[in-house]
Amino acid sequence: MTTRRPSEYYRRCREKTVRRQGTFASRKQERATYYFRFVHGWRLVKCVACNGSGYYDDTGSPRCSSCAGTGKERLSPGDYQQRKDAGLI
Repeated sequence: MTTRRPSEYYRRCREKTVRRQGTFASRKQERATYYFRFVHGWRLVKCVACNGSGYYDDTGSPRCSSCAGTGKERLSPGDYQQRKDAGLI
């Protein structure tokens, strides 16, 4: 009985997967970098355009496009501090 060899396509896919995974330490470093860049210190504050209601006014208007109808804006630490210093928060 002959052994079956993997196809060229399967071999390339496997190489990409192994290359992409990397080591645990490198993936951990990527997760930490992402967290400190996009999550840590960011704040949710009341939307300025709709005043936190999610709609422009109360008479059947569409959802606020500034905050996508959530009533909250996500601010980076620098933007938050600027608004706080200006007295907007």
